[in-house]
Amino acid sequence: MQRLFSQSSFLFILVGMVICVVIAVLVPLLKPKEKEIFPYKKNNYLLTSNKRAFYALLKEIVDPNKYEIFPQVRLSDILKVKAGKGKYMTYFVKISTKAPAFVLCDKKTTPLLVLELDDASNEKEAKIARDGSADKALAAAKIPILHVVCKKNYNKEELQQQIEAILNK
Repeated sequence: MQRLFSQSSFLFILVGMVICVVIAVLVPLLKPKEKEIFPYKKNNYLLTSNKRAFYALLKEIVDPNKYEIFPQVRLSDILKVKAGKGKYMTYFVKISTKAPAFVLCDKKTTPLLVLELDDASNEKEAKIARDGSADKALAAAKIPILHVVCKKNYNKEELQQQIEAILNK
């Protein structure tokens, strides 16, 4: 009788332990998770007022039957690191956070010309170094870049001639 009691006690303890382990594993899974709150809000505008004005001008002077204008496209969407190139991530990071003001593409969305709107922030030393790096990356990929000084009024014909001269090379 004592032997039966020992086996049944052992079995009872073992079943109790299994139940405790199952509860310990399942209870956290059944608990409702706290709702994650993301700290984002909508920008009022995709483009600054200066870029919106320049964009409107570009739409007037660029032939919509031949070209598409895309604002603020990341360089990593325009360029890619050559296959087999060592230090892939080093080169990718250099282009992943930079976004020039506008990219002019053909109807197949092949990048033809990058337009950078240079304002007072471009005069800071760090910005000049970053832009120089972007210019070098675009030059390596044989994509021309046109730097345009940001101002209130542009000479529409002069800008159109500059763009056409680059596109017709």
